[in-house]
Amino acid sequence: MIKFCPLFSSSSGNSVYIGDRDGGILVDVGRSAKQTELMLKNNNIDISNIKGIFLTHEHTDHTNGLSVFAARHNIPVYASAGTILALKNKGVLNTKHVDISINTDCISVAGLNIKPFKTSHDCADGRGYVITGCDGTTKAAIATDTGFVSS
Repeated sequence: MIKFCPLFSSSSGNSVYIGDRDGGILVDVGRSAKQTELMLKNNNIDISNIKGIFLTHEHTDHTNGLSVFAARHNIPVYASAGTILALKNKGVLNTKHVDISINTDCISVAGLNIKPFKTSHDCADGRGYVITGCDGTTKAAIATDTGFVSS
């Protein structure tokens, strides 16, 4: 069974934890590392169980705490090639970070299968995600800041 835990959701910051028995992922880190760590603790989520950070896009309300949080906890960052390039150009991602470019292929992290899909938004190269749990049937989907939802 997937644990779906919204940590923050507003124009001042967005972040969601999604996990299963083998660990989990964060989708976006839109508040400071300190605020994100506190919210994870308040929700009984062990940071060492987070095996990846998946980004929807490069806007600051989705990436404000990313640089410090990812480097501090040595968590790889997954995003589309366009989002990674935009974040490198802004200085958010650098040599302290492990960044992995994803586009539309399914990837497995912490026992979760994560399928990215393109979204409609005024950003470099936005993505949403369909996450399937370890049981192969439980699913959650995340699409943020999108102008429309495609099939």
